Amino acid sequence: VIAAFVITGCSIIKLPFNVNKPTQDSKIPQEQTEEDKKLDEFLDEQFIDTLSQSTVNMHFRLKDPESMGIERPEKGTFGESGYDEQENAEEYLKLKEELDKIDREKLSEESKNDYDFIIKYIDYLIVLNEYPQFSTELDPNYGIAEGVKSVLSSYKFYVERDVLDYFDLIDEAEEVFSCAIEQEKDKEEQYRIADFTAQATIENIDPFLSDEGSELIESFSERLSQCEGLSEDKIKEYAEKNEEAVSSKLLPAYRKLREDILSIGSENGLNKGLIYYDGGEEYYSALLSYMSFSDRTPEEIADKIVDRTTEIAKRSTELFSKYTEQATTSDFNDLTADEILQLLKKSTAKEYPELKDISYTVEEIPSSLRTGNTLAYYTMAPLDDSDINLINYDPAEDDDAEFFITLAHEGYPGHMYQWNYFIENDEPKLFMSIENTGYLEGWAMYTGINSLKYCDFEKAGVPAEYLIELYSLNEE
Repeated sequence: VIAAFVITGCSIIKLPFNVNKPTQDSKIPQEQTEEDKKLDEFLDEQFIDTLSQSTVNMHFRLKDPESMGIERPEKGTFGESGYDEQENAEEYLKLKEELDKIDREKLSEESKNDYDFIIKYIDYLIVLNEYPQFSTELDPNYGIAEGVKSVLSSYKFYVERDVLDYFDLIDEAEEVFSCAIEQEKDKEEQYRIADFTAQATIENIDPFLSDEGSELIESFSERLSQCEGLSEDKIKEYAEKNEEAVSSKLLPAYRKLREDILSIGSENGLNKGLIYYDGGEEYYSALLSYMSFSDRTPEEIADKIVDRTTEIAKRSTELFSKYTEQATTSDFNDLTADEILQLLKKSTAKEYPELKDISYTVEEIPSSLRTGNTLAYYTMAPLDDSDINLINYDPAEDDDAEFFITLAHEGYPGHMYQWNYFIENDEPKLFMSIENTGYLEGWAMYTGINSLKYCDFEKAGVPAEYLIELYSLNEE
């Protein structure tokens, strides 16, 4: 298993574009060598293998996998559950052996960059794989409790097979939850999730149960209406089936998951800093490298963070003491989410390479799926249909500057722009299917802050340059 999806700087990882050549027209194609072709074949094979691991992987990356010669799994599935350290280690070594057959010195410069990236990525996975005791599927933000309902609520129905896969996923939810619980029970107690982690996960489950999965029911017919070739009778039949599946299968699965989480939360679990656990310091170092794609040690990064935090605190204090009493309101912008995105699209056009017009939809996060921790999120367009872009936002956010930054982060010129740049410039599909948090989030963070200068602070009661600097410091 080389990769898993997650919605990622370092010296070798590729920028979204060459900063020294800021337009697509200036890109000069390089003649492909035989070794380049070997590397492309390897990357394509791994891309297909990654997608084939689960219906979810495939569905959210390809609208029509068959058109690319990729077979869907026989039935809808979240993929293989559980964690096999030995199996993973063997797989990673096999991948390294395959890459060793490619002569790096005979690669073009661009392919050398790709080669170095994938080698380093696998090396990070090899080290991280040595610490399965710290792995959990019950994380309140990124675990299965949040993931399953997010997948189902945003699952699109392009053809009837997608509808059938969706029902298969609901059928499999209880098994997925049970596997995660068993994985946690198999750990020594000190490595199980702590009570406060269990409680945070439960707090994310409770609104879904309280609303009885209403979002999955209410949005189903609308999503189904976009499915090709379904008659009105079939739409009605599937809508009734969905309501029954949510109430009789999915909700009971979540209720059981809730009970099981309560039973395994431990006062002696991972409730202290990782340094206090055997292997914790090494795990943290491996995780930091993997997430940031940097070989700096935790100590080196911590020193930089402390130095920068000290600078931010000092400057923020100066700004607060000078202007805070003059501030009148954080509610100074009457633009809708879509109007902000259109403003950003127009205002940032000269700063970044031009792309074809990006088609997107903006929707509120359904009330039953709001956790209070997510202001907005971007659902990536399929690689074979870049017109299907979706940004969801929480309308409860009342700080207009934070809302502006968030939409820049998720839309223009952040995640949505970056993702469509990748597609339009034919980046290796494998690289768009693996976790690279430091790179993706680093880009979106930078562009969000850089876009603040386009926010209209006229009604805020203080100079715009003050608020731009203060919110920029706050984002850091």
